[in-house]
Amino acid sequence: MKIKVLDENNEPVTGAKVILPSVELSSFTNFDGESEISAEYETKVTVEYVGYEPQEVEIPVHGDEFVIVLRKRVPSHAL
Repeated sequence: MKIKVLDENNEPVTGAKVILPSVELSSFTNFDGESEISAEYETKVTVEYVGYEPQEVEIPVHGDEFVIVLRKRVPSHAL
């Protein structure tokens, strides 16, 4: 399955880390914000990128592509 990581402006996020904790694997998104994962059952995926809030989502088994949108991290002094 292809994971596509976008920012809030629907722009691809290059170099985001895509982690599959259940099998202890990780990869990084390419120039188009895409990463390939192989899962035989529904699994949790964590996506991290500097300056953005990490996202943890359930990925279904069925489907060709799953899109994850990262949101900019709000600095703690701005709260």
